[in-house]
Amino acid sequence: LSTPPRILTVNLLSFVMAGGNSIDRYELKELLGTGAFSEVRLAEDKLNPGEFRAIKCIRKRENVQKVNDEERYKMEYKSREESLKNEISVLRRLHHPNIVQLLDVFEDDESYYLVMELVLK
Repeated sequence: LSTPPRILTVNLLSFVMAGGNSIDRYELKELLGTGAFSEVRLAEDKLNPGEFRAIKCIRKRENVQKVNDEERYKMEYKSREESLKNEISVLRRLHHPNIVQLLDVFEDDESYYLVMELVLK
């Protein structure tokens, strides 16, 4: 890319849908995109109103294909979990104006959450 992405830090109240769920310190807003095991949501930081982020929500249970063998299920789950931890480790070390920054990571019983800068086209 010849120019760095714009990072959104302005108030987007007209852009944000009403309602949503809260996760940690973030109020989830509209759905920005989906993938096989995840979705990306617009989120507002409740500690810094008007500051928006993109949160990638990765579902834990769907990270492993349904298998009948419990031992194989555990092995596949552990392998996918290790891959995700490696990806997070790499993202934390990357600092470049043309790469979206990973700001925070947390999890609950259902999902992992990767909080990233929100970039607009």
